[in-house]
Amino acid sequence: MKVWLIPTAIAVCLQLWLNLYVLAHPPVRPIRAALHAMLFAALLFTVGDLLASFVSTNGTERWAGLILLYTGLIFISPTWWLLALRYCEAQQLGLDFTRKNWVYIPFLLAGLLWIGLVTNPLHDQFITPRLTGASEFHWMFWWNAVQSYALLMGVAGLYGTLILRQRRGATRKQLIILLSATLATAIASAMYVFFPDEIPFDPTSIGVCISSILFIYGIRGSRLFSLSPVDLTTVIHSHPAGVLVIDSTGQLLYANQAADTLLASKRLPVEDDPFLSLSRILSLPESRDQAIEPRQLQKELLKVDQPAHGHLFRFGDDREGWLKIESVPLPGRRQTIRAWSLLLADQTASKNAADAIQASEIAILRSRNLESLGVMAGGIAHDFNNLLQGILGNTDLALEEVAAQSTLREHLLDIEEASLRAGKLVAQLLLFTGAAITEKRDLDFAETIAQIAEFAASSIPDRVTFEISQPTDLPMIRVDPDQIEQAVVNLIVNASEAIGDETGTIRLAVSAEQVTSENVDSLNLVSPIPSGLYMKIEITDDGEGMSKEVRARIFEPFYSTRFPGRGLGLSALLGIVRTHSGGLSVQTQATEGTCASVYLPALEDAAQQPALSAPPIPATSDLRVLVVDDEHAVRSVCTRALRLAGADVVEAETGEAAVDYATEHDFDVAIVDLTMPGIGGLETARQLRSLHPDLRIILSSGHRDTDIQAKIDSDLICEFLHKPYRPSELLGLLNQLLDTKLDLNPGPV
Repeated sequence: MKVWLIPTAIAVCLQLWLNLYVLAHPPVRPIRAALHAMLFAALLFTVGDLLASFVSTNGTERWAGLILLYTGLIFISPTWWLLALRYCEAQQLGLDFTRKNWVYIPFLLAGLLWIGLVTNPLHDQFITPRLTGASEFHWMFWWNAVQSYALLMGVAGLYGTLILRQRRGATRKQLIILLSATLATAIASAMYVFFPDEIPFDPTSIGVCISSILFIYGIRGSRLFSLSPVDLTTVIHSHPAGVLVIDSTGQLLYANQAADTLLASKRLPVEDDPFLSLSRILSLPESRDQAIEPRQLQKELLKVDQPAHGHLFRFGDDREGWLKIESVPLPGRRQTIRAWSLLLADQTASKNAADAIQASEIAILRSRNLESLGVMAGGIAHDFNNLLQGILGNTDLALEEVAAQSTLREHLLDIEEASLRAGKLVAQLLLFTGAAITEKRDLDFAETIAQIAEFAASSIPDRVTFEISQPTDLPMIRVDPDQIEQAVVNLIVNASEAIGDETGTIRLAVSAEQVTSENVDSLNLVSPIPSGLYMKIEITDDGEGMSKEVRARIFEPFYSTRFPGRGLGLSALLGIVRTHSGGLSVQTQATEGTCASVYLPALEDAAQQPALSAPPIPATSDLRVLVVDDEHAVRSVCTRALRLAGADVVEAETGEAAVDYATEHDFDVAIVDLTMPGIGGLETARQLRSLHPDLRIILSSGHRDTDIQAKIDSDLICEFLHKPYRPSELLGLLNQLLDTKLDLNPGPV
């Protein structure tokens, strides 16, 4: 067996695989016919070469092999030429030979050569084959050789030029594979033709073998003949954004499918006037009611100086949303504008997302502001309430010394009233920040709401109907009753004011509602609440309602639509709800009334708490009181009031001083400020109780403390007195605590 037949046999196998693979996996349409023809010509050449090499005589079998060999050799270069041109068309590389008939001239010449090949035994003008040594080639063979090498070099030159110009990585890689395959076949064939004496066998089959391997690598690894760019017109026509091309006079040149759909929403043909179509569906950003004139729209869009972000419009028809229009000038000759490209993009989703992000940022900023305001309000409340304590206490003491008929008494009463109002204002500020002092108790919610509703009904005008609906088997709830009363009454008063001078109805409904992660979003709460059982207080009115702008600001402090109001009612309500770990929802529309819902956590397993009892009253005739406060004015007022009532009083400025006094002396009652420098009020109370287990303790503060009872140990039985308070309130608490009859005017001793 001849050694050089091995690459020929391998080439036959590779060509068979390529032909079958391409039949099973057709390439893109422009390449399909040319690729099949080229591969079939290469298969004929390799099969003919193998057949002619096996036959040892110049008989019919050897001549049939030569016919197949040279048929493939004649047609392989024209088909390769056609494949190169069709590949350029498929890849849109700037060459279009679809309507060029001259590309088929090589096939005509190849056909004439093939006729000469078939008739060669009659004239011997193509080849004279010999069994030994090189065959003798004639002018037809050399004609075919020149034509074949010219076509192959043309193909190689075309591929090389495109490689230098190509920027797409995938296409560049494919061109390199095709160039290498072309050169491998051409060089192998030229070596035998031009150097027949030096080479004992025809190496063209080796070149075909190398080309076949490159083709297989390209087809399997680089999607050769199956990867083609998408037509640009198809991309634009299928784009989800609308695309319009308009000339400088406003005439429509092109509209893709999305633009047709968008502009045809009013059943107006886009070909008539695109700007008229746009003006029918759009409005100015400020309001949906502000229409746009078509010519003004054309003037704005067809300007050279365009904003970088484009033009943003509202949909003015029955759709809610936003449309962005970007216009790009298409240059013509001599620096003129040939036409304009308008990109119409629906910005509704992105605009809503941006608005949601902005609203979230505003909510975070507002929360931080509330937190800062809470810290500031707590500090102000402590200092301000101490000042009010001095004013109110001294006023109360002065009233005890002034005759009832004295004109000075009226001035003192005005001072007292102003002090009380100032104290309430500070309390409302603390409620708004969620930092108010609370004294929560376990209550029967049905009974509590019934009492509050009865009280609130008295403040509603007769022209307004008040309806209440609540079941009797409601669970217990742990709340500060005073704050809950303030919240409910505030909502009822607001509902009454919303009805105004008209007749209307206010409905109060109470129910138990289970809040879960699935339904919490549907409640439209101001802030989310955890899952659990909640008591829902719903107050509905058929008053004037609120606009979106007013609704967005109702919880801002000092914002009010009522002239007499201070704008702290709903702010304080929100603070009360947050203090009780609850939720709040306000649903309203202008002229359609308002529905406010308060959610308070219920006690699902409420255990009966044992009542706290005071230690036994000491058997003593003289009341000994320890007053502990870092404010001199507060200590002075308490001391003078208690001494007027006949008590023995010792003052202490700090907790440490109070503990030192209690170590050496016995006391019946200790009045301790909750917020003091040093060890603090609670720690002072614990140390005093450890020294004197029977000591009554009254804690007092004007500072923020969201839950006093939660901070007091279960064995530390204390009363609490809010600042500012009057001396008479202090004595009243002592009388209740000790079963005494202390009075600021005890009479003769």
